[in-house]
Amino acid sequence: MTPDEFTPWLDIPAAARVLRIPETTLRGYVTAGRVQHTRLGRHVRFTPADLAAIAQDGVQPVTPNAGRSKPRHADSAVSFRQRALRAA
Repeated sequence: MTPDEFTPWLDIPAAARVLRIPETTLRGYVTAGRVQHTRLGRHVRFTPADLAAIAQDGVQPVTPNAGRSKPRHADSAVSFRQRALRAA
């Protein structure tokens, strides 16, 4: 890869400045799965293409369980029921 091919990755504060929106708003959109982004472990990064898509297409509608394959408390509810049945 040559330096000309390098694509900068922006974190949330830098992306929010480019988009001219508050960081908290952008964080909320990421959490809800409403904007295109990349996760590197627990870090969120945006490419220039991601920012262009956000600027052009806007924020996507919220979808149920965006970014999650099952409801947040599904495992704890099942294990709670199992423990209650075992105790009875």
